[in-house]
Amino acid sequence: MKILVYGAGVIGSYLAHTLINSGNEVTVLARGNRFKQLNEDGLKIEHYFQKKVTVDSPKIITTLPKEEYYDVIFVVMRYNQFFTVFDSLSENISENIVFVGNNANPKKMERELKIMAREKNIGFGFQTSAGKRLDTGEIISIHGKGNFTFGVLDNNTNLINLIKRVFNDVYKVKIEKDIESWLLTHFVIIGSQNAILQINNYDHINLSKNKMELWKMVNSTKEGLDILKLNNINFTPYILGMSIKRFKFIYYFAMKLYFKLPMNNFVAGGFDEIIALYQEFDKFLKKDFKLHGHWDKLKNDSIQNYSNKEN
Repeated sequence: MKILVYGAGVIGSYLAHTLINSGNEVTVLARGNRFKQLNEDGLKIEHYFQKKVTVDSPKIITTLPKEEYYDVIFVVMRYNQFFTVFDSLSENISENIVFVGNNANPKKMERELKIMAREKNIGFGFQTSAGKRLDTGEIISIHGKGNFTFGVLDNNTNLINLIKRVFNDVYKVKIEKDIESWLLTHFVIIGSQNAILQINNYDHINLSKNKMELWKMVNSTKEGLDILKLNNINFTPYILGMSIKRFKFIYYFAMKLYFKLPMNNFVAGGFDEIIALYQEFDKFLKKDFKLHGHWDKLKNDSIQNYSNKEN
């Protein structure tokens, strides 16, 4: 199939590599220095756990032509950047759009794009991988065998079946019936993790030894899940959400071990995205309940710490 990966960061690069291995004709949209790197050196990825380096040669473009048709366009970028590409997506003749990444309000995203282009079929995905892009353009990708979680808000079975065919059994595709709940549950967890890392200047080793800081993160995560529940949003996966709520000590020790792992040195993320997700979460969900303030406290402290660094 003819596929466009719109965005060539860590996640987009590994997704493009996977789609190429699945037998697709893949084009990558990149801009600026990233466009130059990919044209000169190809799509170079160091697979952290697999101890190997791969180089692919997809077609590279800088803009999305209106009349160029793709079977699927995967939009892979930070949440605060998604809305900046709506004009080019709505003008292009391709029908199937999949937004890949963190999302705090997929209903809003689908609604706003469909106002601009009603004929679009829209889905939401999340690729289980992380990593870091070096100044040379090489990607250090941290992933297992590969997993792509996908879902739609409108029960569009045709798009679901299309995504399954795109990955061609090379990559495991998990169809999530309630993708909105899955994305919100995921944000509650990674939002608190990123917030505590920001406050501790991303020193994950010292953080793993700091009982007080780890408990701030655990209590924030639990309260974020409480906010979902009070807004009648189910934890997804349910067993993960309930495990964190009922067995906080186990989650505490799991995160203590996780932050000790050396792979954290190669996990890079933009905190500006986390701020945008927090802001959307606040607008989207009611929080006028009797809570302890753990969620807001960690959020506000991390944003203040980030602002101080930027200024």
